[in-house]
Amino acid sequence: MRFLRIVLPVLITPWMFPLNAQDPPQRDARALAVMQQSLAVMGGSVPTDSVATGRVSLIEGPDTDEGQVRLLTRGLDQFAERISTGTRLRAASYSRGRAKSENELSAKTESLIWATSSHVPSFPAVLVGASLSNSDFAFEYIGLEKVGASNAHHIRVWNTFSSQPKLRMLAPFTEKHIWIDAASGLPLKVYCEQRSAGGAVPAVPVEVVYSDYRNVNGVLYPFHIEKSLNGSLWATITIERVALNSGLADADFPVR
Repeated sequence: MRFLRIVLPVLITPWMFPLNAQDPPQRDARALAVMQQSLAVMGGSVPTDSVATGRVSLIEGPDTDEGQVRLLTRGLDQFAERISTGTRLRAASYSRGRAKSENELSAKTESLIWATSSHVPSFPAVLVGASLSNSDFAFEYIGLEKVGASNAHHIRVWNTFSSQPKLRMLAPFTEKHIWIDAASGLPLKVYCEQRSAGGAVPAVPVEVVYSDYRNVNGVLYPFHIEKSLNGSLWATITIERVALNSGLADADFPVR
């Protein structure tokens, strides 16, 4: 399958668009309507939890490995991803604003900025639902753009932390760009920038592309997911099975 690649004319960074966390959250009416329609198309609500398993092709440098992937979500603020091949482990857990990463050599608790900036759930209904349910989130309609052969609404979302003054410094790191198919209402792509700290610390562009949505007990889940880092394809995921409302617990999302 061809990799869907969108080349942005200018690298998007949080600093290109002022995000004033102290003002009431901006909720562009058109952007809000598109997001609400998208959630309705995907099932109208987010399941209590989800467990998706499948195959992954992992590309790092000159090497390509084949392996297994397990993707978890619980509620609107817990996500976990575990990729394992014959020689490599790439795992991350996010839980209520905190995160932990792991590879075959070590595991570490990540910074709040890393946790805030980097998480893009492989289940896009969670991202859309979390944004809509939190009154601190702001929405901006950027425009109608081409994503492959599709016309897509480009929406910018971010958490202003208006109700949490002590966390407002994190607002610029929460910015994400979502492209939603104008015909189907389904998310096609999400873009964000992963950062471990503020200031001059370089950002890692992260792009997640969704396709092959299938109905799982009334919820649409993408069965093909492609993730790129720094503009290069990093992982191609083929989902084989999805289970909803299976009873996941906090222990399934370790962040310490």
